[in-house]
Order: sequence, then structure tokens, then C-alpha cells
Amino acid sequence: MDSYVNTVPVILRGTAVTSGPSFTMIPNNVAFGGLVPGAADTIGGLNKSISLGNVGLQPLKIISWDFDETYGSVDDDDDADDATPTPAGDVDGEMDKKMTTGNFTIYSMPSTITNQSSTALVINFNPTVHGSYTALLKIYTNGGNQTAVITGSAAGAAVLTFTTDQYDGTVLKNVPYMDYGNRMAGTLATQSLHVTNDGESALIISKSKPPTSDFFRSLNPTGDLTEGEAVEPDETEDAAVQLSSPVSQVNVAPYNVSSAWVLNGNDPNFGVHFINMSARIVSRQVGPMLATALPGDVNGTARYRYLGCYTNAQGGTLPTLLQASNRATFENGQCQTLALAQGGIANFAGTMYAGECWIGGNIPDPSLQVSDEMCTMTCVGDSTQYCGASGFLSIFYDTNAYNATSGTLLPGVYTGPKIAPSSGNYRYVDCVTDGGTRTLSGSSYIEPTIMSVDSCVKFCSQNGYSLAGLEYAQECYCGNSLASTTGVNQTGCSMPCKGNASQYCGGSYRLSLYALNGNVTGGAPKPTTTTTTVPATSTSSVLAPPTTSSSSSRSSASTSATTTTTSSAPTSSATAPTSAYKGCYSDSTGSRTLSLQASGGTVETFRASCTALGYQIAGLEYYGECWCGNSLGGGSTIQPDTDCNLPCTANASQMCGGSNRLSIYLDAPDLTKIVISQPPTVGSWNSLGCYVDDGAYRVLNDLVPQLGAKTSITTCASACAGYNFFGVEYGQECYCGMTLSSSAATAPAADCSMTCVGNASQLCGNGYRLGVYKLGSSGSSSSSSSSSSSSATSTSTSSASTSASATSSSSSSTTTSSSSLSPSSTFSSIASFTTSTSSTPASTSSSTTTTTTSSTSSTTSTSTSTSASASSTTTSSTSSTSTATSSATPTTTSSTSSSTSTSTTTSTTSSSVKPSATLASTFSALGCYQDSNSRSLNVLAYKGNATNTPLGCALTCRSQGYRYSGVEYANECYCDNLLQGSAVTAGSGQTGCNMQCSGDATQTCGGSNRIAIAQDTQWKQSFFTVAKAALWRFADCYVDSAASRVLNVTLSPVNKTVEGCLGACGAKGLLLCGVEYGGECYGAYQLPTSAQIAPSTGQPNSLGRGCNKPCSSNATIACGGAGRMNLYTLNATLPFVRPSEVERLA
Repeated sequence: MDSYVNTVPVILRGTAVTSGPSFTMIPNNVAFGGLVPGAADTIGGLNKSISLGNVGLQPLKIISWDFDETYGSVDDDDDADDATPTPAGDVDGEMDKKMTTGNFTIYSMPSTITNQSSTALVINFNPTVHGSYTALLKIYTNGGNQTAVITGSAAGAAVLTFTTDQYDGTVLKNVPYMDYGNRMAGTLATQSLHVTNDGESALIISKSKPPTSDFFRSLNPTGDLTEGEAVEPDETEDAAVQLSSPVSQVNVAPYNVSSAWVLNGNDPNFGVHFINMSARIVSRQVGPMLATALPGDVNGTARYRYLGCYTNAQGGTLPTLLQASNRATFENGQCQTLALAQGGIANFAGTMYAGECWIGGNIPDPSLQVSDEMCTMTCVGDSTQYCGASGFLSIFYDTNAYNATSGTLLPGVYTGPKIAPSSGNYRYVDCVTDGGTRTLSGSSYIEPTIMSVDSCVKFCSQNGYSLAGLEYAQECYCGNSLASTTGVNQTGCSMPCKGNASQYCGGSYRLSLYALNGNVTGGAPKPTTTTTTVPATSTSSVLAPPTTSSSSSRSSASTSATTTTTSSAPTSSATAPTSAYKGCYSDSTGSRTLSLQASGGTVETFRASCTALGYQIAGLEYYGECWCGNSLGGGSTIQPDTDCNLPCTANASQMCGGSNRLSIYLDAPDLTKIVISQPPTVGSWNSLGCYVDDGAYRVLNDLVPQLGAKTSITTCASACAGYNFFGVEYGQECYCGMTLSSSAATAPAADCSMTCVGNASQLCGNGYRLGVYKLGSSGSSSSSSSSSSSSATSTSTSSASTSASATSSSSSSTTTSSSSLSPSSTFSSIASFTTSTSSTPASTSSSTTTTTTSSTSSTTSTSTSTSASASSTTTSSTSSTSTATSSATPTTTSSTSSSTSTSTTTSTTSSSVKPSATLASTFSALGCYQDSNSRSLNVLAYKGNATNTPLGCALTCRSQGYRYSGVEYANECYCDNLLQGSAVTAGSGQTGCNMQCSGDATQTCGGSNRIAIAQDTQWKQSFFTVAKAALWRFADCYVDSAASRVLNVTLSPVNKTVEGCLGACGAKGLLLCGVEYGGECYGAYQLPTSAQIAPSTGQPNSLGRGCNKPCSSNATIACGGAGRMNLYTLNATLPFVRPSEVERLA
């Protein structure tokens, strides 16, 4: 059954109107507010209007109105209080139809208003004196009556006055200048602008433009002195302006920064004002200082000013590398001091890769300059300074040589190498040709690092030549006459000397020729050495003088030796002392035993050549090749003397080695310097050989352990645990890497010939040469170990003039293990040594018995010694047998004598050794410092300790991982990684560190409020989370993912470190910054509500919660982790923190 709707709702809308007129007044309350009589914007008063309307259906008629000013106040004295309001005007209520009350006026009152329409009634307020006014307007019509209340006031104008803070604490009134004074780069300073309304009306800020420069900014730009803001009479509004000067390199020239706050208000007499603010930014000055500081340089004026960060071009932006005396303390000032000491050739000095110093005379190519952000590697010796980066130089210029404004060198400064006019009595003659037929046919040598005019001339003079010629920057040739084919007056002698870049050392096929007294045909000078020649067949006898013992032992031996030589063949030492001849050694062209090639002719001239060049070892090979060095490299081993069987070309009576065999001569008695090698294996590491390395293109790039004086192949291998490769360079540098650089290139094994500073028996690369090892894989090693074996019994060299001695033992015992060579050898090869030391004070007693038997040519010595200490007892027995053939100055008398002597000496020594009053070599005493409740070192290690000494305290702090240690008040020990409090403000050099140590009265341990501080020179920064840097502070370890980023701005800093990322965030003006997965960098203005801190999982610190991946550019610092971000927040009100002032979180 269908159903139907019986009812439907209907909505009716309509407007009810009266059939007659109906009067309305909108609004019925009119307020004019304040008005300043006489002001430009109030001439003629102010107008407002009300709407008079008729909503009825019939026309409306205005019958009458009453316009009365009900109350008013009159104040003729602007400075007096307002009078009590009193009635004024017509208040009788009569409909008088007035158009004005005196202060209020109405215009155009209508007589009628048509139906359903309206019209405007204008009201003017124009008082002449100050006061508050009220009027009533009552209008009567045939459609009803309406009343309007009208108010207004008149007062004096707003008066804008302002004051500005100054750097010295003073406040200036109505002076549009804020002086921030001299401010150190990297610091903050805040001063305020104060605006006061000294008038009677509200001050309206009509224009306000805060500073927005890189240096000055309002701390509250949307809340302080904003446009439209009203400042009531007698009120003051403040605006804080912060100066933020960026961190800069040292030795930056002072520079001025400025900005302004544009301000205006409704003060009729004020107008637009520019409140200017300025500051002078100064930087720390290091290195050599000018005698008189330039104006404004409150820190003095460094001679070398910062020029900028430059890419290190192939071949070197600055071509010359200088070696620092102490790499552990290296910083920019040290490099500049080295540069200045070069005698005026270093117009520019640059630091690279944290610890390298480079100099040059020519202006660096401007196209190579890059952003300073590229040079952010902190110096090895001062982490508050930047020393370039890998492949980038922080370059400084000598202000006495270069005008940075014009970009030109000053007149007369070094601009490149020049011809050295003379060296001693030798004068420059000419640039001459040299070719296949040598222009100078005498002695010669090649020196690729220290060749100079002086060294070449000295070499030629000492070898009896009147002419010296330098070629190809590193070659030296001598002679007494020129070849007939020599071409004179040539060009092309334009290559700087390898050892003195200010001089020319010839060129390609060109000789820079020097002659004695400038006379090319003057003949040979008088030789500076003499030679005595003995016929090939002769008999000579030498009596060795008696010898006496050293002060530490007592022994005596009378030794005589007779040597008889009868031969018709050439001998290795026919005219040279046999004590200098050390044997026949292996050599190869691919891996040279001695690295420097010289020239001579005979054994005597060969040896003189090497001595003149500063080398101890001379090696003669293949008829007449001469090689020099201070150590035997390339894995050279002793060979039978019969292998060195080739006569010298210049003297057939002498032997000059053989094919790949060297006749070795050495005058020095210290044989431990001879055979030194790069071992083929070290633990699980295997040598890959010698590689070319360059500061701009490193073979290994991941980690640079700072081993300093302990650098050796062994210590570098330990420091690079966890990496696949390590390498040693320049005797004292260690590098680690996961991979070799794609550009890595091998070099001859002989190039890696520099001994390690931490183990003189090992080779640690060379300049630009890296000895490389790989973990768990055998490589192509360019060196091999000696084929000797260590044993308790060894064969050693003994000349006839040597006596055996018994040596008393002390609290430190040393055991030396020597290599055992062929019984026929007269030369000991030292392959390795071990040292055992006991530092515990002890009373030591020893007894030594020595028996020496000497006959014509044989010496047998046997000794037994025992040493005891408080902690260990060592007994060693050594028996050595040696055969020596002695030949000293020949005599004209031939005789044979023999003597046999036996001597037995027993010596007993008892001594008590006190603790050393100085620190161990691995600690450096910094001096005496003030101390107080604000500690110079914050960590108390112990106090009231009865055994306190500086060394004991230092070792305690080292065991806890601290860099600095300090002893105080005889029995207290403090530690820290940073100098704090008065140690920074007052510095060292204080008096009062004179209290005897509780553990040793012979030493001092600080004093009352005085602390003696030492630095651990072996301290290395461990892995940690940076807690604060610059204006940033560490927040926490946060969870992050690619799908839901905690910070939404991706940044790409050049330096993959925390500081590098924070710098990139700061440059973008971001307030939040985060590092992730070893180097990813993100930023944002605010943290999303969904951000989550990484769960603790039982680990309280950030490292244990996943933020533990090392930064790509600094493996000691944490840069977040996988899906974990180290988050930092910017707080501009906090003190600025330099890069070194990091806090360990783990």
C-alpha cells in the first residue's frame, strides 16, 4: 500500500518595515582619540562621519537637533596637569540647531531623508588647546529621535629620543652610532638600542628596518621596535643587536664591518634616522711579528698575513717543502718562522695536510683560490688553527714582499732564482754547453735534494779542481779545463738549484760554470787532501798504541799487530787503511744499496767525494762507479771479497767492486748504521715496495696517526690496525688506508732510503716516497732482509788498536743481538737490536772478568757480566772471535813483530740510583701555572699521595687517557685534556712551584695554588662525540631514515666532519644540524614532532645507541650511524667554542 506525505514544512522569511518613516543613527558613539594641535597632519582638525538613515516607507523629516559640549577641560600650560572637567557650552537641552560647540563642528545636516535611504553627517574635531572633550548630538525627526556621544582629546606631540650602548659600557643619548670596538674573530657581542617616548601622545613607530647583514642582526626582529608599535608616554622599548664575527684563519688583517637600523616615528621633529653600528674584527697573530704594530692591530701585527685557501696544483702551488724541527708542535707560526729563515726567498708560506710547510717566491695563481671552507684541517700542534687540507694550502704572504691590495710584489724582492755571482774564491764565468763529451771530465756527483752552487764548488775545490759546473738543477761536475767542443755564451742555464731555489744550477745540457778566481785557464788549485801511495807489492808494519778503558770500567790490554802483504794483483785496500774497508756487498740497479751517485777515479778520490758531500759510506762498483750514503738499503748483504774483483779504471792496482758488487768503505766505527732495510714482513703485513706520494694526491687517505719520535714500521703497523694498508714516509710520517689511491705509482726501492726516527734499523720511505704494506697478502717487495741470523755468539770486527773493556752495569740493561756473517768476513752487519730497560731505582753490583789474548793477527775476547735490579735479574754471556787485518800509516821500515798478553781484571761497583728529577722523554714540562677553585686542570687524580712525583702523576693521567697532568701542593695530581681557568688567562712562567714532592724530596711538585703542568707528547685523541663547537651544542642521537627525515635540508660540506657540517648549516642560517652515516649532513629550522631519540638499549651514551660511525674526514669523531643522526642545535646566546674545545661524551 502506497503512503503519502500529509504535511510539508515551509520556511518564510521577510523584513518588517514601518509604513511611515523610521530614523536610525550609526554609530551612536564617535571617538576621535588623541590629536596634536598644530601638527602637520592635524591642520584643520580631524573628520569623522555618522550615517543618518530612514528605514521606513515614508520620507523622514529632520525637525530639530541639540548639539551641546557637555564637559571640557582647558589647559593653557602644556606642562600642567589637566584641569577638572567643568560644564561647557549650551546644556539647556533646547533644540537650538547649533552647528558647532567650539571644538566639534557638524556639516550639512539634511532636512529630509527619503524612504529606505541614508546620508552621511560629517563631524570635525579641531581643538586649539590641550584637554579632553565630550559632546552630545540629539536629533529629532518625525520617525523617532537618536543621540550620539562624541569624544576627543588634544595633547602635545610624541617625542622620540634614543640611546645607544657602546663597547666600553657607556651609553650615548641621541647619537646615531653603536661602536662595538675591536672584536676577536669567532666571538659574539650584544649591545642594545633604546627608544623612549618623552612626549604626551603615543609614539607610533612608523618605520623600523633592523640590520640584516652577515655580522649584525636583531635578536628579536619581529618583536622589538616593529612598525606600527605604539610606545606610550614615558615608556622605553629596547632592541638587542648582536655582532657575530665568523671564525677566521690566523693572521687575517683587521677589517671593519658595519650596518644600520633605519628608524622613524610620529614625532613631528624626528624624521628618518639611520642608527649606524660598526666593529673592527681582529684575528690571532702568530709567527714572526713586525716591530711596530699597524694601527688597530690590538694583538700585534704578524709579518705574514693570510692570503687565502688555494688548491695545490700539480707540481706545487708553492714549490718548496720545508721540514719542521718538531712536527708534533707544528702550526702556521712555525711554518712562517721557517719561511723567514730561508733568506728572503719565501714571499709566500703555506700549510697543508695539518703538518706540511711549503714556500715559494712567485704569486700564487689567483684562479687556484677557493673558499676557506676547503682549508679546515686543524694543525698537528694547535687544533685552534687551520693548516690547509689534503690537496689544499692555507697561504700567507710576507707583508715586506707583497702588496695584497694591488696584487703585486714590492720592488726589489725575490722573484725567482738568480745567477750566484760567486762562491768563496770561485767566480761565475758563463753558461756553457754540455753533452755526450763532458765539458768537465773530472769528478762529479748527483744530489736531488740539497744541490747548490756552494756545495758543488766546495766539492770540486776539495777534490783539487779549479772549475765547477752545475747542470740540470742537481748535477755537479769538476775539471781543470774545458773540453774543446764546449760552446760558450749560451742560454738555458735557468733551472733553480734543488738545494737553493734562489740560485740557478744550469739547465738541460747547460752548465753554470764557476772558475777559481774567475780564471778558466788558471790550472788546478792546491789539493786540500793528501794521498800516500804504497806499491802493490810491499811489506809494512804498524804498531798499534796501547789503549785504556773508559771512565765506566777498568781494563788494560797491550796489543801489537803485524800485517804482511805480498801480492802482484790489485787489492781492495792497497792505498787505503784496511780499517776503512768493510767488505764486498751486493747491489742491483733496481734497488740501490747506496742512493747517491758521485764520481772520483781512485779509492781515495771516491771516498773524498762522499766525505765532501757529507756521507760516511763510499761504495765502488764496476771499475769506477762511485756511490755514497749513510746506510745500506735495498736488502744488501755481505758477499765474498772475491766477488769485488774489477780493477779501478784510474788505478788498476786497486779494486773497484764488481758487477752488482760494491767495495764498501767506512771510516766511522759505528757499524750499526750500515745494513738497514725495509723488512718484507711485519707481523701479518707484507711489503708492497716503494710508492710515489704527493701531498695533493695521497696514496693512503683514511688516517694519519701522529707517532712523532716513535715512528717506525712496527709502530705504524700497530697504529693502522683495522685498515688494509699502511705506509711510512719521510722517516716520521705514518698513513693508513682501506684502499690504495687509483693514481698510486711505484718508485724504485732505492728511493725509500730514509731511516725511521723511531727505529734506526728500519727504512721509512723518503721525501714524497711511501713504503707501503698490505695486510695478509704478499706483494712485490723491493727490499729483502739480510741473510744473517741472530745468535748469542757473533762475529764482530776488531782492529789491532782496539782493547777489550769490562763495563759496570746500572739500573738499565741493554742487550744487543748481532747478525752472524761468514767467518771470513771482517765486517759486522747489524740487522736488529732489542733493548730491555728497568726504571726502578736499585742498588746494583756487578763483577766482570775479561781475558784478552793478542797475537800477530788474531784476537780472542771472552767476557761474562751479571746485572741485577729490583725487578729483574739478567745474566748474559758473550763470546766473540774476530779476525782483523790492520793497515795504518805506511812506514819505510819493514819488520815483523809479535806479542802475546793476557790480562784479568775484576771490578765490583755498588751504586744507588735516585729517581730522575726530570720527566721521561715522552712528556714535556710546560711550566708553573696559577691554580684556584677554578681549576687549571679539572680532573683530580689523587691527593694526599705519599709517593707523588711529576712522572708518577703524568703516568697516572696517561693511563686514564688525559693529555695534561699537573702536580700541586707536594702530594696532589690533576689531569685534563684542555688547559682551563687561570692556566689560560695567566699563562705559564709563574713562581711558587717550589714544594718538595711527597715521593721524592729531590724534585718539586708545584706549590700552594701553584700547579706544575706537563703534556703527554704521545697523547692521541680517542674516538668521541663532539659535544659543542662554535655556537652549536649536541642534543642527542636520533632515529632517522630516508623515508622520514628528521631534518629536511640536505647539505654537502667539503669536509666530512662534524665541524664541516655545522659550518654548512650555519652558512644557510639553519637552527638544527645533523650528521649521519659517517658524513651525510642535514639541517632544518625546526624539529618535527615525530622525531624520536634513539632507544637506550641499556647504553646511556650516544655511541652505544648507534651514533658511532667515524667521520669520513676524521676517524676520531662520531658522525652518526646507519639510520642514526647526531643532532646539534644552534644557541646564539652561548659562548663561542673553538674547534679544540670539544667535550668527550664517551
